[in-house]
Amino acid sequence: MITSALQRLVIANRAGRLQTRWPGWTVLGWGAFYPDITREGFLAIPDQERAGHIGVVGTTRIGKTRLLEHLVSEDIRKGYSAVIFDPKGDLALFSRIVETAVETGRLGDLLFLSPVFSDYSIKVDPLSSYYMEEELVGHIVAGVTASGGSAEYFYKAAKELATLVVAGCLVLKVHLGEAPRLTFLDVMNRIGYDELRQLKETLEMIPGQTDLVERIARLLETDKEWFSKVTSSLRLALQELTFGATGKILGKASHNEVIDRLERGERIILYCATGSLLTREVSHIIGKVLISMFQSLAGRLFASGQSLQHPLCIHIDEGDTVLYEGIQDLFNKGGGARFWLAFYVQSFAQMDERIGGFAAKSIIDNINTWVYMRINHPETARHIESSAPPVKLYEPVVPLGGSPAVMRTEKRPLVQGHHVQDLSPRVFFLSCQNGWAKGITLTLPPPRLSVRFPPVPLGGFVQEASRL
Repeated sequence: MITSALQRLVIANRAGRLQTRWPGWTVLGWGAFYPDITREGFLAIPDQERAGHIGVVGTTRIGKTRLLEHLVSEDIRKGYSAVIFDPKGDLALFSRIVETAVETGRLGDLLFLSPVFSDYSIKVDPLSSYYMEEELVGHIVAGVTASGGSAEYFYKAAKELATLVVAGCLVLKVHLGEAPRLTFLDVMNRIGYDELRQLKETLEMIPGQTDLVERIARLLETDKEWFSKVTSSLRLALQELTFGATGKILGKASHNEVIDRLERGERIILYCATGSLLTREVSHIIGKVLISMFQSLAGRLFASGQSLQHPLCIHIDEGDTVLYEGIQDLFNKGGGARFWLAFYVQSFAQMDERIGGFAAKSIIDNINTWVYMRINHPETARHIESSAPPVKLYEPVVPLGGSPAVMRTEKRPLVQGHHVQDLSPRVFFLSCQNGWAKGITLTLPPPRLSVRFPPVPLGGFVQEASRL
């Protein structure tokens, strides 16, 4: 049954020639631009403006994922590369992606990554492709919280330890005649106090490593209990990446098909279902590490004066969960290497909580196109109001005593806070280089193709245990 279904997909894929209805344009919905809101039509931005990224803000169950579904479908039809981070694992979204890939003859570009269904997932080593050691350190500490209270101090301690371990492991591999490649498991096995001391003793026997040995020695001079405490955040992040299903697809992998394809100028359609309701914090760490991996690729392209052959459209649902220290540089510079981000979030407060106010503001300032759906958070609504242009309103004033009425002018924001708080599902305000508009997302018919994941046992292990 499964084989016959796959065969039908392959046959349909060979005949797939479907293309976009709007070449060169990204259509966000139907509506009108201010001030003439009677002239309705498709609300769209030129694709070249996607280099300035798209932000979508709206509360839950308001239509963000269906907008994402439409945008991804169009990106696939245009022949762009697409990466979709879907923490929930939306079956309708994945079905649409597979259907569009088949209809466009791009089934071979489709890649599936998920710790929930690790047997069906591709295996990716984010550390396999790099130019500088600092890239590896960035991936390793991406899952470490860097803002709030003492988190910044622990983040710096984790980064120092990761830097020394990465440098030491690479020196050791080269000395032994091995390829200078690491996995998360390699790093995990070296971050303990005793393991780091053993690494130092080994490096002492390799000529030319005096500086590195001295740096490790200074770190080991600290109290063992204190060392364990300040490095616990790094140890926890690496445990999450190397244990269980996540370790199977990321922590112990030795190849990176995703980056290899992009560096060869090929296109990809990567769907990442991280299963946040099952894996919780692990889902967030996976997203952070993978985004960091793409950020490093953008950096290498910039350093070599190149850009991707095909635009890479990265759609990040629940975007606040993948924010890490330094991600703002991807928003700031990634567009120049043809990395086009679409960032979906419920409120700006979530971004502040994850990465701190200054970094969150930097990201917001580097997104040029905003789609504002219904907002519940008052501060986010006030931010939208403050960013809207002022308009003149004329109000009649009737003086006492029977004098004739006069007109009074008053300036108010075009979009006020209560406007976005009162929006109906799918209705949105749009802010882009062409001005402000109000519209509604396009209606999507259900996908004709339905993908079914393998069933997850519900309480099976508990029932078995009760029989013991």
